[in-house]
Amino acid sequence: NELFDLLNSIAGMKDLYIDADLFPLIDLTSTATEIRRCQVDKLHKLDSTLNDQSKNKLLFLLRPNMLRFLHLAKQLRQLNLRDTHLICVPRIFYAFEHL
Repeated sequence: NELFDLLNSIAGMKDLYIDADLFPLIDLTSTATEIRRCQVDKLHKLDSTLNDQSKNKLLFLLRPNMLRFLHLAKQLRQLNLRDTHLICVPRIFYAFEHL
């Protein structure tokens, strides 16, 4: 699975923030236990407040939406969070196109 490869390519413990509309798709392809095996410490809904006290890397799994990007960038800038990764998920998954 590409998600697991991507998570494993980022070394260290991670907190994963997932866009709310991606949760159903994540549930179809994986479980929380499988995601945690990739050194993901905590799973959060993207709408929740960011934990600026975490020593983990922050990963954000979101749709390509300019308003979400701008809102998230503003939050990250205000909290002065640097060790972050934005993972953009396309509107149509490759696997769904070939069903």
